[in-house]
Amino acid sequence: MIKSSQFSDPYSAGRLAEFYAISDHGSLEYAEKVLRSLEQPTPFIYNTLIRGNLKRGNPLRSILLYLQMLGSSVQPEHFTFTFVLKACTQLPAVDFGKQLHAHIVKLEMDAIPFIRNKLIHLYAICGLISDARKMFDTSTEMDNVTWNTMLEGYSSNKDGESLHGLFSEMPYRDTVSWNTMIAYYVQNGNPKEALDMFRLMQECGELPNKVTLVSVLSAIAYLSALSQGKWVHAYIEKHGIELDQNLGSALINMYSKCGYIEGAIDAFNGTKEKSVDTWNSMITGYASNGQSLKALELSTEMESSGIRPNAITFSCILNACSHSGLVDEGVKYFHKMCEVYGIEPDITHYGCMVDLFARAGLLKKAKEVMARMPIKPDAVMWKAVLAASRIHRNFEMGEQAAMQLIELAPTDDAGYVLLSNMYALADNWDKVYEVRKMMKDRGIQKVPGCSSVELDGRVHEFIVGDITHAQKKEMYEMMDEFGERLRIEGYEPDTRQVLLDIEEEEVRQSSLTHHSEKLAIAFAFIHTRPGTTIHVMKNLRVCGDCHSVIKLLSKIYDREIIVRDSSRFHHFVNGSCSCMDYW
Repeated sequence: MIKSSQFSDPYSAGRLAEFYAISDHGSLEYAEKVLRSLEQPTPFIYNTLIRGNLKRGNPLRSILLYLQMLGSSVQPEHFTFTFVLKACTQLPAVDFGKQLHAHIVKLEMDAIPFIRNKLIHLYAICGLISDARKMFDTSTEMDNVTWNTMLEGYSSNKDGESLHGLFSEMPYRDTVSWNTMIAYYVQNGNPKEALDMFRLMQECGELPNKVTLVSVLSAIAYLSALSQGKWVHAYIEKHGIELDQNLGSALINMYSKCGYIEGAIDAFNGTKEKSVDTWNSMITGYASNGQSLKALELSTEMESSGIRPNAITFSCILNACSHSGLVDEGVKYFHKMCEVYGIEPDITHYGCMVDLFARAGLLKKAKEVMARMPIKPDAVMWKAVLAASRIHRNFEMGEQAAMQLIELAPTDDAGYVLLSNMYALADNWDKVYEVRKMMKDRGIQKVPGCSSVELDGRVHEFIVGDITHAQKKEMYEMMDEFGERLRIEGYEPDTRQVLLDIEEEEVRQSSLTHHSEKLAIAFAFIHTRPGTTIHVMKNLRVCGDCHSVIKLLSKIYDREIIVRDSSRFHHFVNGSCSCMDYW
């Protein structure tokens, strides 16, 4: 082009710059060389370079090119403003965006719909929701992008009441509208509402896309609603939707969090283009479902396939080692992360190492890690040390850890509960009373145990000691049957697990009987055929007594019972658990 004098032609130079700036095989460096070589660059070339930098994640450079454009006396056009406003949103740079807004008004471009949409988006994302609403309300031409942009703004600002109001007013809803609502519920911890919105979306005849399905799978994973997850997987296959990196990872994560590792494996194998996130999801799935050795094997396979592990990969691997007592392997992988891959350990990695040593009873090593690391120990680390100290009966270290935990997280009930239980194990009831008084004075209440079970696509929830359930009579009759069968097997309640100072043995035993996971299992037994696998999700760590009971129930009734607690999955089969009593 240079040799044939075509380079001076603005159209030809613009197309060359477009290739360099936009193509995946181009080069921004060469694109800027084209720009610098032109005596009179066109707005198209500047727009192209601004857009190219946006595509490659350089929004600041896009803004600098805009300023260079003004300095070269090149008049911006409407496309220029859409790209630069997008750069301001990505940074975010709301003050510069306001200056752009003034320039847009000066050039009388503020009535152009797609420029107004970008301004609404900028103000909403930057938290200036009232300014965004002013732009919205004064828009003379409002397309679906305008409505969706405002909807997204309310979602980003977690303004549920305005969000719902706007959604109900929309003259037309598309997939983006529904996706915004579903994602809002998922991100704000309302998975049931997210699934209700998904059902309403289908009733209205709107077809979900990959973005919809990723959000829905996240909600299903949170609820551990396996049958609904299987339905979504079947929908994906029926409609020939390709499992890309995001959708594949979401499907693997859903199956893993429902305790159905076979489904996770199928989803992993069905994902054609596997990213590091896909591999990480599968490694985490194995680890959380008690198959740590397979998690480590998969990490080796990942490296062999040419995928470079990242910091999250090693967090998954170290967590797998921690939950299975693989101390030597954990130490080996920690050094490999640092020395082979040059990954600087963060607080998550150090936390995994503290947990690894603490669970194994190597409490001094755990404290050595905390003393040597370059960052201050957080509440998660002290909680791990406290929990392990209680299990391994190191009450002195446990007391030290509890004081640190309560100082770092004074409103978290975990520190108080673990400390009081530890004092109870040591028969130090005076200290138990002190902890109770401290909790009362500070207004701290223990989070009640809550368990859920999914049957026929509906999630049923139970709280500890639940006596309000419509089928409480049938449930407690089944609990009585459990008790009789357990006694025949030689079971004796472990009353040491009961919180605080319930002194009468009979009351303690009754308290254990009414734990939420036992109620959920009783309900599931009533409503399922013999041999059906039971899936239970619990918000807290399962106690030792419940763990022993569920092991026996799996043997007595010849049922697989899968319990997901706050720590991991427990697969109970024929009297044993996948965690090998190490959790």
